[in-house]
Amino acid sequence: MGNIYQYLFIVFVLVLVVIVILKRNSIERISVSFENFKDLKAAIDFDSKLFKEIEEKSSKARKVIENKHKPQRFGASIIQIGGIGSRLINKEVYSLEEHAFFEPDNFISVGFNTPNDLMWVFCADNYKIVKTQGSNRIIDGDPPEKMKGLTLGDKIKNYISIECEKAT
Repeated sequence: MGNIYQYLFIVFVLVLVVIVILKRNSIERISVSFENFKDLKAAIDFDSKLFKEIEEKSSKARKVIENKHKPQRFGASIIQIGGIGSRLINKEVYSLEEHAFFEPDNFISVGFNTPNDLMWVFCADNYKIVKTQGSNRIIDGDPPEKMKGLTLGDKIKNYISIECEKAT
């Protein structure tokens, strides 16, 4: 009987040793995985910071270029989609002097007058509207060189194109 107890004791100790070894290996694997996760998170954080920095520099560069190279004249096309009551618009601003496009919000503003179903277009400060063309009747604003209104038709697409030049 004593031999059986000794044998069981040896098996028990071996099982404990195996369990300890397995746990140690899994803890090491977990710690390696955690280190990999920390490295991955650090890389993602770095990429995110780098992307934000590039975006900020790009935005600053665009503003510097637009401020240094304010065109003498520019054109703008505004398309209203959806007819009467819709406020969905697409704006595009382009140079009339050379091949270039500009950030629309830096050069024009658009507003709506609901009771009369008008879309108003405004040039940026220090510019005046010198030419207009549209899909419907165009109304002069007050002052007419700063704003034009387009009567909106009950159709899918209404558009107005304007040309602006620096006010003297």
